[in-house]
Amino acid sequence: MQYHHAYVIEGNKENSLPFVLSEIKRMFGVTEEGNADFAELDFQTMTIDDARDLKERHANRPLREDSYRIFVILANSIMNEAQNSLLKVFEEPYPRTHFFLIIPSISNLLPTLQSRLMKLARADVGGRADAGGEKGETKSPAENATYAEAKAFLNAGPKERLSQIEKLTKKLSDEKITKQDIITFLQALEATARHSKKPAEFTGKDIRFFRAIGTCLDYMRDRSPSVKQLLEYLALI
Repeated sequence: MQYHHAYVIEGNKENSLPFVLSEIKRMFGVTEEGNADFAELDFQTMTIDDARDLKERHANRPLREDSYRIFVILANSIMNEAQNSLLKVFEEPYPRTHFFLIIPSISNLLPTLQSRLMKLARADVGGRADAGGEKGETKSPAENATYAEAKAFLNAGPKERLSQIEKLTKKLSDEKITKQDIITFLQALEATARHSKKPAEFTGKDIRFFRAIGTCLDYMRDRSPSVKQLLEYLALI
C-alpha cells in the first residue's frame, strides 16, 4: 500500500520537526541534506499566496524517478482561503509527492481540510518517543492502565468493545473519572493503533478509524459531549 498523501502533526518546530524528519527517513528512506526534492517551508501565517506557491512547486516531478517530493510545512496559523486552496492538492497530489503539516492545533483547521489529513502521532506503548515524553520515559501507573485499556479495546470485537464503553461511561457518570480521562483514552487508542503496524500497512479501515478518533476528540472539546454515543460510534468501526 502507498503512504498517505498528507500528514498533520500537532506541535511546534522545536519539538516536532526532529520527529517528522526521522519519520520521513524511516518511511521513504530520504533525508533533507542535499536533497533538491525536499522542501521545508516555515510560515507565521500561511496566506492564499503561499498556498498557491506551494501548489505550483508541488507540480514539479522528482528529479529521480525512484525518489519522492517531500514538503514539510510549519505554520502557526493558516488562513481559511489558503486552507480551501489546499484541499485538492492534499487529496490528489502528483504521484510520489507527500506533505507533512506541523501546526499548534488541528482544531484550527477547517473540517474539510482535516478530513484530507492523517494525524501522525508520537505516542507509543512500545518504547518509542511519545506525546508525553522521550524514548525510554517511564509512564505512570495511570498511564499504563489507560494504554492497557486501549490495547484491550483494539483487540476486542464489537460486543466486548461496547461492554468496555459501558464501564467507562458509568465511571464517568459516577464521577470516578473525568472528561479528560476519556480524551486521554482516545489519544491512547490512536497512539496504540498507529504504532501497531507500519504506515504502509494501514488499510482503508485503519484510516477510517483514525479519522473517527479525530472526530471524537473534536466533539469532546464541546461543553457537554455525548460521550457514550461517540464511543459507541468508534466501537462499531
